[in-house]
Parts: sequence; structure tokens; C-alpha cells
Amino acid sequence: MSPEMIGLLVTLLGGGGVTALAGAIFKGLRDRKADYEKFRSEHISDLARWRDELDDKLRDMENLLRYYKRLAASYEYQLRSNGITPEVPPDIMRELPDD
Repeated sequence: MSPEMIGLLVTLLGGGGVTALAGAIFKGLRDRKADYEKFRSEHISDLARWRDELDDKLRDMENLLRYYKRLAASYEYQLRSNGITPEVPPDIMRELPDD
């Protein structure tokens, strides 16, 4: 080893350069892990929010379907009560699944 290299090593080791370098590396790794955990937490929160929004929209659509089923049944009842037999196209399902 050259005397210049030895001087550089003594400076680094004696001045805490290696410790500072190792500390900086570990700090960088911790920061990166913290950033990843924050991103992951936000992503999970987004997924939960989107799921809740979709549940709300699904509930709204189910309520709308129930409304129109009841409305159609009411119209059919009114027609039949007045002696009119409504014609139902053959391609429409008569039996819809109950909720």
C-alpha cells in the first residue's frame, strides 16, 4: 500500500468516515422501507375506499332494480284488476330471482 492510501484509510477510520458511511446506508434503507410502508398503507386505504364506493353503487343499482320490479308488478296488477291481460314478450324472464 502506498503511503497516500494508508493516510486516506487512517483519515476515514479515525474520523468516523466508515461509521458515517454505514450510518448513511442504513438510514437510506430505513427511509426507503418507511416510504414503501407509507405507499402500501395508502394503496390499501385506496382499495378499501374503492370497495366501499362500489358497494354503495351496487346497493343503489339493486334498489333501482327492486323499484322497477315493483313498479312493473303494480302496473300488471292494475291492468289485470281492470280486466286487461298484459302481453309479455317471450324473451323476457318472468321469474326474476328474489333478493
